[in-house]
Amino acid sequence: MPSAKTAHGRLPNRLQAHASAVRVDQWAQRQPAEAWRTVTVRDDTKGALWVEFPHRRVWLWKAKSPRPAHGI
Repeated sequence: MPSAKTAHGRLPNRLQAHASAVRVDQWAQRQPAEAWRTVTVRDDTKGALWVEFPHRRVWLWKAKSPRPAHGI
């Protein structure tokens, strides 16, 4: 919680992030090669459909309460 600035007024009660926001595409570029996984989603008429992604715990900061989420 932020520290109180004066003795007057309402005390601060909203959470504040200590780190600045990061764009997902920039964050993904900074992930090491060993963090990335390849997963086959399904077999399609044109072959297997697969995706590559890093699995990391991140914090989503929306509205009043931040919450943990899993990667991209």
